[in-house]
Amino acid sequence: MPDKKSRYALIAIIVVAIIGAAILLIATNKWGIGTSPDSATYIGSARHLLRGDGLVMSHAVGETRPMTKTPPMFTLAVALSGLVSGADPIDAARWLHALVFAGAIFLVGFMLMRYTGSFWVALIGAILTMTSVNMLSIHSMAWSEPLFILFTLLWMLQLTKYLDTQKLSTLIYASIAAGLAFFTRYAGAPLIATGFITIILFDKVNFPKKIKNTIIYSLISSLPVTLWIIRNMLIADNATGRTLTFHMIDFNKFLRGTTYAVATWLAPGLSLRTEKIFLTYEIVMLAFFIGVFTVFIYLGVKKFRAKSIFKQTLKDEKPFATLPFNIIVFLVIYTVFFISVICLVDAETNFNTRTLAPVFPLALILSVCLIHNIFITEEANRKLKPLLIAFCAVFIFSYSSSAVSWGVKMHNFGEGYSSVKWRNKQGGNFKFLDKLKTFPPNIRVYSNDRAAVYFLTGIPAASIPPKINATAKLENENYTGQIANIKGEIEAGNAVIVYFSGVDRYFLPNESELIERLPIGSIISTKNGTLYGSNSRR
Repeated sequence: MPDKKSRYALIAIIVVAIIGAAILLIATNKWGIGTSPDSATYIGSARHLLRGDGLVMSHAVGETRPMTKTPPMFTLAVALSGLVSGADPIDAARWLHALVFAGAIFLVGFMLMRYTGSFWVALIGAILTMTSVNMLSIHSMAWSEPLFILFTLLWMLQLTKYLDTQKLSTLIYASIAAGLAFFTRYAGAPLIATGFITIILFDKVNFPKKIKNTIIYSLISSLPVTLWIIRNMLIADNATGRTLTFHMIDFNKFLRGTTYAVATWLAPGLSLRTEKIFLTYEIVMLAFFIGVFTVFIYLGVKKFRAKSIFKQTLKDEKPFATLPFNIIVFLVIYTVFFISVICLVDAETNFNTRTLAPVFPLALILSVCLIHNIFITEEANRKLKPLLIAFCAVFIFSYSSSAVSWGVKMHNFGEGYSSVKWRNKQGGNFKFLDKLKTFPPNIRVYSNDRAAVYFLTGIPAASIPPKINATAKLENENYTGQIANIKGEIEAGNAVIVYFSGVDRYFLPNESELIERLPIGSIISTKNGTLYGSNSRR
């Protein structure tokens, strides 16, 4: 039975979680949840699933392909939400993410309360999660990351609880959570590796039983994706829609992306800029937070032996004692995993605010745990308490003010294809899309932004053939033949091309090249794009 302080903390965390869900719903109320090219896959597949077509994605008019490139958990969750509510998947995703965001806020606060036993520490952690622009931005988009973050936090909670209790049921819960995270994103693989290592390192049972527990954990957590991959091989003849090719990581790009992402955690105003410019305010805030955080770490290690305190908490069997260590193992493995993915699978992947989104709540928990451990000695508490209070106040103010700015911007302008930029038709800027809707349903549509066509018209479109395979950094050997096929379709009057202005994708042929190689002419053109059709049929 939790004591009175714990009950108050739980109530406070739940209230913060509800407020977080409300903020997200209000911010996305006017324009809806944000959408991007990835969103087209998830939302389109959910719509197909609700129509009884199975787990497929639209490739073009009248053509679908099996969904393989991404695991299906987010698509299944959105489809189920739409089925229960009767709403279209894109609207269902908005409400789903509000619930998921509330869950993530609660789990961060709950884990901090279990580790520190402090009402205020748990409350501060929940508030920082709720007001994090990174977290708000991720949850305001129709992406799979929010669900992945929730399952990752559930997994961390259950794994740490298991290492406290050695209950088999808790280990199974941790395995299921890891399996669901992996079934949401292939980036869930580090959860399985982390669980394996932490069980070997911190499980209090004898070694033969540790091996048994790691086998149980690994089998359960990897089962959903294993079955998914078998399904993919049987119906699509590929495991994940990707190929293994080695390419060196761009370290400059890697460092820039990582530095910027971490900087937005420390000075959240940075993430509100359309261009990555360090303005005076952000420079001051970033320097302040890095400086104060460095002071905490220095004093903790130098004067108050924070390292010894960590060891003592393990020795004294403090509740959730392994939590910081579990997080550190995960962060290391997650980093190695993504570097491997960049080098071997997808050269377009980069460390940024999106790929590092699952890291943020765990890094926040780890940082708060570290600072708390410094302050559990009376001497540290007495000497540094005023500095800590000032630090927390400024940090919360910075996060909260940035969250308000983000909320106003999101509510007024939207994000992605759901934004004012894409939906505003004043001045006839999207007349070429209105014209597209008048064509017979059997006309095949090609575009340099197939997701935009789908979200703005509801018409599935195929991508213009790429000259370069962007994920593998290799030339598309079939490019000439693919262009020839499109040429034949256009000459027969069976295809059109929608070319959006300002969509710069280096791996696709540009507009001039298409005009030169294909028998096309402009049907209707605006500043936002052009609809091209056969010269003989215009």
